[in-house]
Amino acid sequence: MQKLIIPDNEFERLKALHRYAILDTPAEKVFDDITFLTSHVCQTPYCMISFVDSERVWFKSKTGLDIKEIPRDIGICARAIMKPDDLFIINDTTFDERFVNNPMVQNEPHIRFYAGAPLVTSDNFVLGELCVLDSVPRELTKEQMTALWALSRSVVNELDLRRNIKILSNANSELKRTETEMREAEERLRDFLENVNDMIQSVDNEGNFLYVNRSWLSTLGYNRSEMSKLKLMEVLHPDCREQCMEKFMQVLSGKVIGEVEAEFITKDGKKIIVEGNSNVKFEDGKPLYTRSIFRDITERKRMEKELQIKQAYFQQLFENAPEAIVVLDNEDRIIDANREFTRMYGYTHEESIGHYINQLIAPFELRGEALLLTAKVAKGETISYETIRHRKDGTVLTVSILGTPITVEGGKIGVYGIYQDINQRKQMEKELQIKQAYFVQLFDSSPEAIVILDEYDRVQNLNKEFTKMFGYTLEESMGQQIHELVASQDLRDEALALTNKVAHGEMISFETVRKKKDGSLFDVWILAAPIYVEGGKIALYGMYRDITERKRIEKEREQLIHDLQEALANIKTLRGLIPICAWCKKVRNDTGYWNQVETYIEQQADVKFSHGICPDCFAKVKAESKYE
Repeated sequence: MQKLIIPDNEFERLKALHRYAILDTPAEKVFDDITFLTSHVCQTPYCMISFVDSERVWFKSKTGLDIKEIPRDIGICARAIMKPDDLFIINDTTFDERFVNNPMVQNEPHIRFYAGAPLVTSDNFVLGELCVLDSVPRELTKEQMTALWALSRSVVNELDLRRNIKILSNANSELKRTETEMREAEERLRDFLENVNDMIQSVDNEGNFLYVNRSWLSTLGYNRSEMSKLKLMEVLHPDCREQCMEKFMQVLSGKVIGEVEAEFITKDGKKIIVEGNSNVKFEDGKPLYTRSIFRDITERKRMEKELQIKQAYFQQLFENAPEAIVVLDNEDRIIDANREFTRMYGYTHEESIGHYINQLIAPFELRGEALLLTAKVAKGETISYETIRHRKDGTVLTVSILGTPITVEGGKIGVYGIYQDINQRKQMEKELQIKQAYFVQLFDSSPEAIVILDEYDRVQNLNKEFTKMFGYTLEESMGQQIHELVASQDLRDEALALTNKVAHGEMISFETVRKKKDGSLFDVWILAAPIYVEGGKIALYGMYRDITERKRIEKEREQLIHDLQEALANIKTLRGLIPICAWCKKVRNDTGYWNQVETYIEQQADVKFSHGICPDCFAKVKAESKYE
């Protein structure tokens, strides 16, 4: 086995070999003819066309031997390629130490003679050998060596020819493919131009339309038959004709103009706004025609105007809002702050922008709470809470905060926070709690029965005295109409009439009869009045006082008055002068005895006296008793 020798340019040589794509191809007559002719000229029994691959020697054609390939390390051709400029000849391998132990020398076919001409490409790479072999030692004549060189060149020429034909065929196929692709591209371009939503036009130097696409026609309302007579000037709106024609002339002169806006007029007289750009086609330095692409932006312009109005509204609302408002990015840094924010916290607009909101106004001890809350908003929640914040000067204030994410098309782009100073409200709430406590105490401790009604006379609340007086608990009374609860059937119409007056804003005070839970009736005094908040009636209240005892006393007094009136009437029946002592105030009767006035009157008239002490005498007695 011979030592494997690798050429210096082995990598490039193998690339050149593989470019010919000859390895592992079937036998071909043109190459078999060369090996036959070479064997005949050199008068050797064996001839081969070999190609040296990275690990093998492969035979494209062979005469006298039936070998497909052999390992590269035993192939004599593998050493022969090291001499691209010379024939590689071994007259007797048994006397050459490089090959004496080669398996092909020691065994069949017992090679003794080898002569090979390198297969050299035009770029000087050796692909393999055209070689002749014999099993006996011998030598080639000069003519045979010349023929061997010539025939090796024929192999390479055939390889080049086949490669060039393949390249040409591939090029022709590529050309056809390119032509097909170009036709398809032209069709696609034509289809694209016709079906694109943008308006495409081509206009010559005189303003005549050379081409317009389908979108152009449909947008402006024309058909193709009308285009031959239509000029650019006719589709430009009168408001922009002069300006647009000036730009048209600038484009014809070769001036590059960026995106421009123009106003077109449709066939039916409607104005549309378009945006696009134009360029010019030159030939021999002369302008041939302009090419323009426009898009209809009428709707976009309308929306932009609406957006500007909305932005103005928003900015006005933002700046003049009574609450402090900040807009934050996704990192809780202030992007914008309104006028009330700067007033409330004392930071100017410039001092606020770019600062983290919690570092700016949250007290240090509340930073953790603030970060947790802003983290919730970052996840998409809307939060509302009351807490403490501090101003630039360090003073604190109680605020209510509403924080909510700002989303666009489902994506969060920021946060806005609304702050309201609730110091005054908190103070009012505290005062209201105190007043409410006073009211509850007064309400429950009142000696009168009090009930609160809604605008439909339904019970909303009642005090302890009401429960005591009527026997109903709050749970039993809640939602019941007051007249059904405490007015007897025969007095319900009266009760409804009176509460109707209160419902219309009157205050009423009257005495009547009401019934208790057990059905018993008693005399009451009722005061009823509407309850107003900020000028609006929201409820009614009724105050009840049990006047049963007072009524009894009044009845007794009336009876007393009646009895006295009768007594006085009887007294009027006395006639003449009544002798009364000026000192003791006694009266003398007919028999000359002095009696008390009461006794005298009782004797003379049908009358009885009830005895009591008058207030003046009572005061005098009381004073005398105290003195004693």
